[in-house]
Amino acid sequence: RHRLGRFEAANSGDIFLDEIGDIPMPIQVKLLRVLETKHFERVGDHRPIFADIRIIAATNRNLTELVAQERFREDLFFRINVIPIYLPRLKERMEDIPILTAHFIRALRERTGKDISGISPEAMFGAKNFYNVNSQCFETVNQVCFTNYSGGICHNGHSFAF
Repeated sequence: RHRLGRFEAANSGDIFLDEIGDIPMPIQVKLLRVLETKHFERVGDHRPIFADIRIIAATNRNLTELVAQERFREDLFFRINVIPIYLPRLKERMEDIPILTAHFIRALRERTGKDISGISPEAMFGAKNFYNVNSQCFETVNQVCFTNYSGGICHNGHSFAF
């Protein structure tokens, strides 16, 4: 039974590659070949398949340093670094924590149906102490509030108490 692979499914569109800085060198070679030739082959097949795709890549690693250390291909770096967008780490943008917290609470409220309207100032202080984590981990911290509390405002005892 045939199933479309990610590159086939993304044909004439975009594909998101998360943590591209962690891709092993042999895979980097194959990815570069797809970007240069717009063709790839399925595993175990020898027929080329056309794929006109645009790569959107993300990483938390410094690709310039990886290139200098010869752990990331320079030619691939230049292929994917067309429009770089730098997003500082969460600890470098503390002013975003209340905004992210409100977003996660709103999304969790919609998903769970719990009537939680926000978090207390003490809990917000606790949230700001988690600035070293990434946004996915920060979202998990907000989920703890929803797991441990049924309504109203989350207090410090119900969230960010790791």
